[in-house]
Amino acid sequence: MTRINTRMTRIIMSIYNKIEDIRRKPEHIRLRYVWAMVVISMFFIIIIWFFSLKNSQTQTASPLNSVDTSAITEQFNTGKQSLQNASEGFKNTLNQQPLDNVTQNNNPDNTGGDINSNQ
Repeated sequence: MTRINTRMTRIIMSIYNKIEDIRRKPEHIRLRYVWAMVVISMFFIIIIWFFSLKNSQTQTASPLNSVDTSAITEQFNTGKQSLQNASEGFKNTLNQQPLDNVTQNNNPDNTGGDINSNQ
């Protein structure tokens, strides 16, 4: 166990020493290290992306027949009926006249004019 700890300590110290060594170098050399790390990082990201894309394409290539379409159709019909009921209720609401308009039209004293027009 101590052998592993000393080995890890040496690795960590060597990384720390390398970072300190890079910090002492001129800026154009440090930029080379930065761009090298960017290229290496992007290489790993592209590899991971490639394998995940390949995996997702194989999963989508499965036939559609394996999906139970009856449940999807039932949900679609339920949603369709709900939308039809809502639209009918909305139409009924729009076709109803407000109570104020109904009482004004049925009032025989209502001349339809302005309040000051009787003067």
